[in-house]
Amino acid sequence: MNSYSNWLDSVKSQVERSYAGEADSTQNLLFDFFLVFSHFEYSLKKAGFCKSRSNFISANWQGFAKSARSSFEQRLGENNSTSLAEAVSYLCKNPPRKQILREGTLEWEEKALEGGSKSRLLSSLDAVFRVRNNLFHGDKLAVFSSDSQQERVRRLLEYSLIIIDECLRLENEDAREVKRKFNQ
Repeated sequence: MNSYSNWLDSVKSQVERSYAGEADSTQNLLFDFFLVFSHFEYSLKKAGFCKSRSNFISANWQGFAKSARSSFEQRLGENNSTSLAEAVSYLCKNPPRKQILREGTLEWEEKALEGGSKSRLLSSLDAVFRVRNNLFHGDKLAVFSSDSQQERVRRLLEYSLIIIDECLRLENEDAREVKRKFNQ
């Protein structure tokens, strides 16, 4: 059972009562990711990991990564964290591209992740954040455009959920506070 399962089941139940119909597994994975990501980001802010610029409040992912880095590295080194190691490896070696505007045209650019080799947690969270940005702000239909694209999106979503789940399992004080806020 994942750290977010109870909350996610409750939300899905509410949505299923409101919207009839079936979705394929990729659509379910997309839905899970959107719900878990948005609630995790909100939990970061509620736990004090937020920043404000011109009255715009956002989650302070870098602050959380700095606070939880040693706990994450310890968890990453544990033998029972093979799925975490696989997720970090994939996201860091195959990072989501970043959408840019070049001469009035939207394009995708290969760009190094924040944190580089100094912080695998920050790099992993940067990849998760890019997955979110690309899904929210990118071409939604491209997710289903080809089998290979669909497989890549599926892996990015699955590995992003593993990173969030593992962040909710970290044992430092700040991460436990984020988990408390997540489960409220």
